[in-house]
Amino acid sequence: MSTEVGLDMLNDFFRPAMEPAQSIYDAFVLASSTRHKKDMKDWLHYERVAVLQASTKAAVTHRLRAPTLTDVENAEQIARGHCDYGAKWARTIANMMRAT
Repeated sequence: MSTEVGLDMLNDFFRPAMEPAQSIYDAFVLASSTRHKKDMKDWLHYERVAVLQASTKAAVTHRLRAPTLTDVENAEQIARGHCDYGAKWARTIANMMRAT
């Protein structure tokens, strides 16, 4: 999956300013852009996999602990209901990655 940042993402008020949350958020936004093409079960799985892949890549780049799929799912559940859902999800994962 490509994680190229478009102009819309650069102007996104909720986009985290720091890595690795920024890359994780960008992967989520890109994956969520296909929601209209899938049913809920499929798009949620697709977004979780995209976030996991971005998180794993960021963990290597920043020498942090790579999250598990369970970590990604737990972080997503924490983010549910927040107005900044995607950003909250990305920041929660980034914080998990930094934790020892």
